[in-house]
Amino acid sequence: MLVSRPYELLVVNSKGRTGDTKEWVCEVLKYRGASALLCEFEQWTVPRFPLNGNILKENGVPGENTGCGLKSLRTRIF
Repeated sequence: MLVSRPYELLVVNSKGRTGDTKEWVCEVLKYRGASALLCEFEQWTVPRFPLNGNILKENGVPGENTGCGLKSLRTRIF
């Protein structure tokens, strides 16, 4: 197993759409000639974050703090 973790974190923590970021990383790996790493990365599935704003609201988090709360949790998990 190669070390694709930094690329995975780049996708998970991106502010854009994860699909677009994953495609961009694949292009970078092709450009670098890292075919083995590219193969491993292409097989990786982006994990779905288990929480959303509705779940936080149902559990008492005020609406104005939902975005900050999600961002904080996401940073700690990934």
